[in-house]
Amino acid sequence: MNHLAKYRPFTPLVSYPDAGLPAAVERCTAMLGLHCPEAAATLAPFAQWLAATPLHDQEEVYARTFHIQAICYLDLGFVLFGEDYKRGEFLVNMKREQALAGNHCGDELPDNLANVLNLLQNYRSAFLHLAQYHLSRRENDEVVRTLDRMGQVMPEYVIPTSDFRINEAIGLMYAQAGRPEELTKRYRNMIENEYGRLTAVNDKLSFADYLNYRGQRALAESLAQEVIKQNPAQREGYQWLARLYSMTGERDKAVTALEQLLARFPDDQAARTQLEQLRGTAPAPVDTSHSSN
Repeated sequence: MNHLAKYRPFTPLVSYPDAGLPAAVERCTAMLGLHCPEAAATLAPFAQWLAATPLHDQEEVYARTFHIQAICYLDLGFVLFGEDYKRGEFLVNMKREQALAGNHCGDELPDNLANVLNLLQNYRSAFLHLAQYHLSRRENDEVVRTLDRMGQVMPEYVIPTSDFRINEAIGLMYAQAGRPEELTKRYRNMIENEYGRLTAVNDKLSFADYLNYRGQRALAESLAQEVIKQNPAQREGYQWLARLYSMTGERDKAVTALEQLLARFPDDQAARTQLEQLRGTAPAPVDTSHSSN
């Protein structure tokens, strides 16, 4: 376990139990299976106990273990300093660090183990600020070195970014520092992780709009084509492509998209009018602004 980042997935395991705890144990077991197989086996009895124990009983055991006549203490300040005055100083400093990281500590103290594990996410922010600093000074090699190091100590497959736009921002910094392939790779990851969760056609095309707006025309176009392939009886994908091609001046492609749309929806008058305009066969609009009385 060389990377601090690998500890954060264990946060739910030391937090107050909820319905998501079994899934969190599965994720930790899978991660340990890759990096420390002998430790993964130690979670199996816990997973079995969760599967056989109602949530209210899990809550009771948690409270009895960590809160009421606690067998174990999760407040690290107490573990380190007991009742010594240094514990208070430690708590004050931890509270400040949690606030700076924007972490909400809930009902627990800021030095509670679950909150400390969450604080590890803040290290990614520090790396990004440092990379941005080097980028502002055009120190591209340092930008790449900083981002690469961030990926080593906080791999995203262990601690995913909290928002896909953070992943995109990392790719943009790589691109500005001379590694554009990293940005393309991250957009493809976004498609796999974010787009893959979408089910509604309009949501998928909105995602394609976002990619197109971000300059990823080829990826956006391929997503719209995939929408048509999966939903050939819905007009929205054809409309999206026709609009894209019309805006970029690709007349022949726009015509093809509209022809495909009309082959399935021959009564779509708006699409027919647009097709006629592209072919140059639509009647010219009548100018009534100077009509005589």
